[in-house]
Amino acid sequence: MYCVDNNLGTVGGEQESTKIIIQGMIEKGVDVFVVQPGAYEESMPSSVQSHIVRQDRLKKVFRNPFLFFYYILCVFKIVRNFSPDVIHTQAQVSFFVISLGRMLRIIPRDVAFIHTERGIYTKYNALFKAFFVFFMRELNCLVCTTEANSLMWMGALSRLNYDLDVKVIYNTAGASYSWASEKSFQSHALKLGFAGRYCNWKNWPLAEELLDRLSSQVPGLQANMAVGCLDEFSLSCTRAMFHRLNCQMGNRFSGIINLPACEMFNFYKDVDIFVLTSWPGTESFGRTVVEAMSSGCIVFVTEGGGPPEVIGDSYFVYKDVEELVQKILAVLADRQLATNISRKNINRAHALYSLDSNIDRHCELYGLES
Repeated sequence: MYCVDNNLGTVGGEQESTKIIIQGMIEKGVDVFVVQPGAYEESMPSSVQSHIVRQDRLKKVFRNPFLFFYYILCVFKIVRNFSPDVIHTQAQVSFFVISLGRMLRIIPRDVAFIHTERGIYTKYNALFKAFFVFFMRELNCLVCTTEANSLMWMGALSRLNYDLDVKVIYNTAGASYSWASEKSFQSHALKLGFAGRYCNWKNWPLAEELLDRLSSQVPGLQANMAVGCLDEFSLSCTRAMFHRLNCQMGNRFSGIINLPACEMFNFYKDVDIFVLTSWPGTESFGRTVVEAMSSGCIVFVTEGGGPPEVIGDSYFVYKDVEELVQKILAVLADRQLATNISRKNINRAHALYSLDSNIDRHCELYGLES
């Protein structure tokens, strides 16, 4: 049984990574069930999904205490009816709900409880960390998506003498990214790409600043953005940003809101250099990073958290926009080097972040034959 905070039909790295795991398990013949807010996700059989409330995010459900209490009771009932061997939570609120059920003995202790921590330790405040670690006593296993995040959580657990099994399972871009070829930088204008959800810590103003700096130094510079919006505020901010960039760059800018995951491969295919602008230490993995690498893009990331580990080369980690501009210009000065970097990223993504590896590691986690 998988428990998530956001409906699997909404935009986000948690949702895509969870769908990949679920579809992999279904293909292996495993009996799965998904507990989620909102409607059925069309890419999966409705028979393996719950439909408890119409709201598509637990953050929305939480605003109504009575509705949230109803949701918790429904989750407990579903667990009792489904009688899973394993409950695997993929986000924080679901983790707390299942932990509470274990503490109250509503959820049997013989049901294995696993949580994949898709947040980053450094992003949480001290109170939340303490609260999180306290409830981790209910876990059988904690899964992290990078070594860096796992070490931080193990340090916090060891200070309280918790002996918890902690494993690392990298995210994967998925099957769609298995056929990419290296990019050639010889004869076309540079295309920069940016993708992710619109929220404060994604630091979208940095993308605007970078494009402003590079426009005067890179003739014909083009930019593509794919931005996920989960509410009216983020939608309004994204539209305003797109308007500013259209005024600045004209038809050299293309912005898309809530591009379906199945179309993201074509987005990366049309991009030469991908830039992650998130504030340092706020990304536990950076799903867009491995998607862009798998597509042969040159990828630059901010410091801290998971992305530097994913990219595997400190040259592509930047501290500020001035350093980033200089690094991009240096790569562009040697087009053959740029092509070699594209090939290197594809090879690294296929070696470390393949779909087969991700599914095999989860089968091993569940005690199944891969």
